[in-house]
Amino acid sequence: MTSSAFRPRLSHWATIRNVSFGAGAMSALLAFTPLPAQHMATASLAGREQTADQQVQHALHRLAFGPRPGDVEKVRSMGVDTWIAQQLSPEKISDAPMDAWLTRFPTLTMTGAQFIAKYPPPGQQVARAVAMQQREMGAARAPMTSANSDAARAFTLSPADSARLRDQAREGQRASSELFIARTGRAVASERQLQEVLVDFWANHFNVFAGKQQTRYYLAEFEHTAIRPHVLGNFRELLGAVAKSPAMLTYLDQAQSVADSGRRTLVQPRTPQRNNLRGGQRALLDRTTVGQLIDRDRLPEQQKQRIMALPPEQYQRVRDMTLAQAQEFMAQLAANPRRPRGINENYARELMELHTLGVDGGYTQQDVMEVARALTGWTLSRGAAQGGAFVFRPETHDAEAKTILGQSFPAGKGQDEGERVLDLLANHPSTARFIATKLVRRFVSDEPPERLIDRAAATFTRTKGDLREVMRTIVTSDEFFAEDVYRAKVKTPFELVVSASRALGGQPDITQGTVQLIARMGQPIYGRATPDGYPDMADEWINTGSILNRMNFGLAVGAGRLPGARLAQWSTARELASKTPNEQVDGLVRALFGGNVSADTRAVLTNGENPLLSRAPAGSDSLFRDDASTPPVTPAQIRQERQERQRANAATLPELTGFPKLVGLAIGAPEFQRR
Repeated sequence: MTSSAFRPRLSHWATIRNVSFGAGAMSALLAFTPLPAQHMATASLAGREQTADQQVQHALHRLAFGPRPGDVEKVRSMGVDTWIAQQLSPEKISDAPMDAWLTRFPTLTMTGAQFIAKYPPPGQQVARAVAMQQREMGAARAPMTSANSDAARAFTLSPADSARLRDQAREGQRASSELFIARTGRAVASERQLQEVLVDFWANHFNVFAGKQQTRYYLAEFEHTAIRPHVLGNFRELLGAVAKSPAMLTYLDQAQSVADSGRRTLVQPRTPQRNNLRGGQRALLDRTTVGQLIDRDRLPEQQKQRIMALPPEQYQRVRDMTLAQAQEFMAQLAANPRRPRGINENYARELMELHTLGVDGGYTQQDVMEVARALTGWTLSRGAAQGGAFVFRPETHDAEAKTILGQSFPAGKGQDEGERVLDLLANHPSTARFIATKLVRRFVSDEPPERLIDRAAATFTRTKGDLREVMRTIVTSDEFFAEDVYRAKVKTPFELVVSASRALGGQPDITQGTVQLIARMGQPIYGRATPDGYPDMADEWINTGSILNRMNFGLAVGAGRLPGARLAQWSTARELASKTPNEQVDGLVRALFGGNVSADTRAVLTNGENPLLSRAPAGSDSLFRDDASTPPVTPAQIRQERQERQRANAATLPELTGFPKLVGLAIGAPEFQRR
């Protein structure tokens, strides 16, 4: 197999004239033409353009993350419609092995408060260490002022304390990664595949970013309580669960949104009546620190919560103050014009634009402001750094009248006003069409058929947002099984990595290796900084760099760099090990592509060379170096990762030959990049 023998037409891979690398490769993935139906088995159900075999492949690539060994035969024998019906009721599917595997990740069912208590943020850990050191040294418990704060910060931790803090930080990072590892493992091996695909869809629809403030501490709770239970449930319940999730309240700043000054609130904030105290009580307050009052539960609850909501450094300072000093300090914070006070429209805007109505859903900027007013008081019981849960605070709720989408909201209402807003948005015709469009685009085509959108939106409206029935309308439709949508969607990096592992019969990865690989290919889990989530259109994922990464990913799989998916453990690899090269190609085409590939792909496999890879710059495969670092989630971390990849020329893939190279070329082929 030599590259000199390779001379078939190359339009399927790239336009080679003028030695162009990127544009043709992109067109190969963006404009890939489905195989003619006569190349597949011919039996199909009436009204469906895909053949019976195509329907099996199509269902496994759209409603699952690709087939595992034996899945095609299983679905074919039971019937594709029976399999789809099973997947639409995941609660009836036994998934005991996956449930057992997940027990090794205790953080998956933790609330944010439990997570922070067990794995405090680094700032809290340092503050506690300094406070402990001060107590051990007998430091005076005088109020921390600007005059002595620098001295307090000058405390140096002992080497033992520093080592302990580093260990705690690493343990916190490891615990944070459990959710990402579990999400990937479930996608690889769960029997409830449609549920996992929908978790991916809805977590992306209601996107939150792990890199903002304390959001990452609430991600497990967000996925476990707000997303997973509702992916095939009622949309209004899903919307409400997300609206009250600490992750969303933190990410889109809703927890900070309070009634503007001058607006009437439901309850006037209460202030401590210090002047009504007896002389002995006042003297006791003058000697007692706020920390002692909190520890003894001697502060009014609202006042305690306001103090505990402060950032760690400010909270530690206030603990060392007397109550009078703390009240003055809090008043200064409130008067600071740089400290945001009043209405915050971030969540209200995204609620309407991205979560429900859509950008063309018929609302105005005035509607956004009115929704933001209606949602004032929806906040956290404690600060994000302290592990708060949803709470409604009447003293911060704008209680005046409002008009939203033409409907009057009378004055004097509380949390029920926000609930009515969610009812209005969830049942709006624009929401039905927006959600239907996104689901049809995800499961059918980048250019979703209008007639199917109409039917899915009608089902949404008729069932009052029953997502199971909306999905049933979509995935049993003739449009879903149309010939022109077969292999018509480009896989995201997450889908590509998971589908490769499934194709080779891979096992869930208990390390961060697979998570890192997905992140380096451009899709870190919960790593999208903007609230619109990762795109679901082919042209958003395909460019010169990503094409090269995808081809190199295929070679990485062949080289055994995909954790849990080694060729030696793949039954097909063992069967083909002693076969001739041509028999190996035929076997891979059957195992990975359902028996059919384009002539160009077969030529690449037959000749054992991809001409595009020969044009790749040296060291470009350092994307797949093998390490155990924390996956990047913030823009700064992602930039650092890119710089490290550019410097990692020594960590390139080994030169592949024989069957491993054939596997690498097959995984990197356009057909495998599509679902």
